[in-house]
Amino acid sequence: MSSSPHKTGAAPTDFQTSPMPTVPGSVAPRVSQENRLAPLDGLRGLAIVMVLLTHYGTMLDRTSPLQHIVRSLFDFGWTGVDCFFVLSGFLITGILLDTRGAENYFQAFYARRILRIFPLYYFSLILLFLLVMPHIRLGSGQPELWRKLVYIFYVQNWFHPVQLMGQYWTLAVEEQFYLIWPLVVYLFPQPRILRIAIGGSMAAVIIRLTMLALHVNSEAILENTFARMDSLLIGAACACIVRRRNWFQAVQRSANLLCLSPAVVLPAVYLVNGNFYNETPFIAGVGYTLIDLSFAALLLSLIATTGSSIPAQRFFTSRLMRAFGTYSYAAYIWHILVRVVVMNVERALHLSLPWFLNIPLLVIVTLLFSIASYAFIERPFLSLKRYFKPRMASYAG
Repeated sequence: MSSSPHKTGAAPTDFQTSPMPTVPGSVAPRVSQENRLAPLDGLRGLAIVMVLLTHYGTMLDRTSPLQHIVRSLFDFGWTGVDCFFVLSGFLITGILLDTRGAENYFQAFYARRILRIFPLYYFSLILLFLLVMPHIRLGSGQPELWRKLVYIFYVQNWFHPVQLMGQYWTLAVEEQFYLIWPLVVYLFPQPRILRIAIGGSMAAVIIRLTMLALHVNSEAILENTFARMDSLLIGAACACIVRRRNWFQAVQRSANLLCLSPAVVLPAVYLVNGNFYNETPFIAGVGYTLIDLSFAALLLSLIATTGSSIPAQRFFTSRLMRAFGTYSYAAYIWHILVRVVVMNVERALHLSLPWFLNIPLLVIVTLLFSIASYAFIERPFLSLKRYFKPRMASYAG
């Protein structure tokens, strides 16, 4: 699959937005389990909408002036995956920092991650490999057994994707991050963790530039865990920043400007690059990091202004954006399959809907399917997380 702007995938597999820390020294907004940081749910909602529009926008005809303009706007949507990565790194690191003193630190973390991620993921593998793929015609033919196994073991980002599952590479990147990062947070003090996150982000840029110099395929760069770890680590750095009083106060003073970062950085990257294809050397080299930093700035701004009535808060806390955020994992898993099914039904019925009806239809069907998927697959397992709460013995600062 080409690493064009449509070679994307969301990474919304982390969890419902976690409350901000209530540990000693916290300066970020304190909320209860019932009163979560709503704007971060909305930020996840924006990310999945961006990814949906990028993938569904491929039906637009660039020879039409109007459709070309819309398609060009949708091309920015692949950055939704970077937004997901930054948000995931932030939330994961926050939880790990806040539970380092737990007696069951590793057990609680991995048990809760498994309950959040595995049920829907492996259900989708069963559905696609056993029920869907044998009954549809794939251009590349049915996948071999070994190609199915790489998905079972979460290493699909190192191999050519199976048709209908190209977006799954981000799940592998996150899962590999989950294997390493909890140990890092456990072993090192918080100031060292921030330095590790910054150093790791810089290392990712060096790795990408080296891969470019060696003429490595842009798709391999896009999906390489070590080349893309800056996205997650920048989010991790944000989790450390909101736990440092002086730094978070600086964020609060600059919150209004930080909120505009993606609106400034994304067009700037477009102008410098000449387009918004993520296979170009500029974006594959330093562009990812610039985009990640812009989403990190937006994330910090939303945290710093939580509870206010500024336009960004009203947008990200709206019911629609939070709904997309709640069902983003399911939407990510199913949206490619939804498109295939809807397009086949339309062909069978001899329908030829215009793009301005088809794209909203695909988004609506994806959301409805995701709501059902969440209710019948995700929620029953999420309810079991209450049995794996961290048992705090002491706070490790």
